[in-house]
Amino acid sequence: YSTPTLGYPTTAQLEDLETISFIWAATDKLYNIANRVYGDPSYWWVIAWFNKKPTEAHFSVGDIVYVPSSIEEALRYF
Repeated sequence: YSTPTLGYPTTAQLEDLETISFIWAATDKLYNIANRVYGDPSYWWVIAWFNKKPTEAHFSVGDIVYVPSSIEEALRYF
Protein backbone atom coordinates (compact mmCIF):
# COMPACT_ATOMS: atom_id res chain seq x y z
CA TYR A 1 0.00 0.00 0.00
CA SER A 2 1.20 3.46 -0.73
CA THR A 3 0.85 6.40 1.60
CA PRO A 4 -1.41 9.11 0.18
CA THR A 5 -0.08 12.63 -0.11
CA LEU A 6 -2.35 15.15 1.54
CA GLY A 7 -2.61 18.67 0.23
CA TYR A 8 -2.61 21.74 2.42
CA PRO A 9 -4.34 25.07 1.79
CA THR A 10 -2.31 27.77 0.10
CA THR A 11 -1.62 31.06 1.85
CA ALA A 12 -4.45 32.72 -0.11
CA GLN A 13 -6.87 29.94 0.84
CA LEU A 14 -5.84 30.20 4.49
CA GLU A 15 -6.62 33.92 4.45
CA ASP A 16 -10.17 33.17 3.22
CA LEU A 17 -10.75 30.38 5.74
CA GLU A 18 -12.38 31.40 9.01
CA THR A 19 -11.00 29.63 12.05
CA ILE A 20 -11.80 29.20 15.71
CA SER A 21 -8.88 29.03 18.11
CA PHE A 22 -8.57 27.04 21.32
CA ILE A 23 -5.78 26.82 23.85
CA TRP A 24 -4.78 23.17 24.27
CA ALA A 25 -5.32 21.85 27.81
CA ALA A 26 -3.90 18.67 29.36
CA THR A 27 -7.25 16.88 29.06
CA ASP A 28 -8.14 17.95 25.51
CA LYS A 29 -8.85 15.40 22.79
CA LEU A 30 -9.15 16.14 19.08
CA TYR A 31 -12.39 14.17 18.80
CA ASN A 32 -13.95 16.26 21.59
CA ILE A 33 -13.04 19.50 19.82
CA ALA A 34 -14.41 18.14 16.53
CA ASN A 35 -17.64 17.15 18.25
CA ARG A 36 -17.96 20.59 19.86
CA VAL A 37 -17.32 22.53 16.62
CA TYR A 38 -18.74 20.21 13.94
CA GLY A 39 -21.16 18.05 15.91
CA ASP A 40 -19.26 14.97 14.72
CA PRO A 41 -16.18 13.54 16.47
CA SER A 42 -15.09 11.66 13.34
CA TYR A 43 -13.69 14.92 11.91
CA TRP A 44 -10.87 14.96 14.49
CA TRP A 45 -8.39 14.32 11.67
CA VAL A 46 -9.31 17.62 9.97
CA ILE A 47 -8.14 19.52 13.05
CA ALA A 48 -4.96 17.43 13.25
CA TRP A 49 -4.27 17.93 9.51
CA PHE A 50 -4.99 21.65 9.65
CA ASN A 51 -2.57 22.15 12.55
CA LYS A 52 0.03 19.82 10.98
CA LYS A 53 0.06 17.72 14.15
CA PRO A 54 -1.11 14.16 13.48
CA THR A 55 -1.96 13.11 17.05
CA GLU A 56 -2.77 14.59 20.44
CA ALA A 57 0.75 13.69 21.54
CA HIS A 58 2.05 16.37 19.17
CA PHE A 59 0.19 19.13 21.06
CA SER A 60 1.56 20.69 24.24
CA VAL A 61 -0.40 22.39 27.00
CA GLY A 62 -0.82 26.03 26.01
CA ASP A 63 -0.55 25.44 22.25
CA ILE A 64 -3.05 27.36 20.14
CA VAL A 65 -5.22 24.96 18.13
CA TYR A 66 -6.81 26.40 15.00
CA VAL A 67 -10.06 24.82 13.84
CA PRO A 68 -11.65 25.69 10.48
CA SER A 69 -15.14 26.92 11.34
CA SER A 70 -16.67 25.38 8.21
CA ILE A 71 -16.05 21.66 7.75
CA GLU A 72 -17.30 21.82 4.16
CA GLU A 73 -14.77 24.50 3.25
CA ALA A 74 -11.93 22.67 5.02
CA LEU A 75 -12.74 19.45 3.20
CA ARG A 76 -12.74 21.31 -0.11
CA TYR A 77 -9.08 22.23 0.50
CA PHE A 78 -8.23 18.67 1.50
